[in-house]
Amino acid sequence: MQHAVQNNTPTPGVALYTATIFLSAALVFAVQPMLGKMLLPLVGGSPSGWLTALAFFQVTLLAGYLVAHLLSRLTARVQMAVTLGLLALGGLMLPPQVTAGAAEDVGNIGQVLLLLTQSIGIPYLALTTVSSGLQRLYAAQRGGQGGDPYFLYAASNAGSFIGLLTYPVLVEPFLPLSVQSQAWMWIYALLLGLIGALLLRPVRQDEAAVQRQPVEKAVISGRQRLNWVVLAFIPSSLSMGLTALITADMGSVPLFWVVPLGLYLLTFVIA
Repeated sequence: MQHAVQNNTPTPGVALYTATIFLSAALVFAVQPMLGKMLLPLVGGSPSGWLTALAFFQVTLLAGYLVAHLLSRLTARVQMAVTLGLLALGGLMLPPQVTAGAAEDVGNIGQVLLLLTQSIGIPYLALTTVSSGLQRLYAAQRGGQGGDPYFLYAASNAGSFIGLLTYPVLVEPFLPLSVQSQAWMWIYALLLGLIGALLLRPVRQDEAAVQRQPVEKAVISGRQRLNWVVLAFIPSSLSMGLTALITADMGSVPLFWVVPLGLYLLTFVIA
């Protein structure tokens, strides 16, 4: 009985892990409406500008998940060290900004995507790899104490939802874009410091043994994989369709941008 109690006792640093993942997710989704608003003077008030930006962020998010998957072949600590290096590289592109001098160059979807890539591509890609990497590092640092890191997944989704929702309510009405961009950059720098602190935490002696344990891989059929793709495609498609309808009928402003995406994220928090 005493052994069971010890296994369920949280290890030091749980709050730090939770705060770090929450912060990374909030940055991922707070920057979306901010960049969308920066684009407005260049692409006009048509819904296509935000829809193009939304597509860019979704594709880059998927690419970030692929990068995290590839990095998972490394040990948890090395994976997060590489992620930290990628974040530092992305920091060279900050603060995020869309220059007014590029207005005459933004005439089609491809040019908008290129502009967004130049403005936030690497930092955003790096941010999307943080959550899964930190969950893995947390599990490894627990060693043989049991438990799982999936409460951190809930913290990530909550951070996404709150970061997105606070932009039109607390940020956009009160701060100019230049201040928003600078604030986002400094919070990004704080995130790097938090991740560095987690990497410096003492390594449990049994962590290496845990990472060497063979992992039994389930056999997944091609049909099952296709089913997952289709199921993931449907809500994303519906979300973008609803966004197109709202922004066309009511206006292309951040308050209306975040409603469908916020509801979409809220379902992940609940689930």
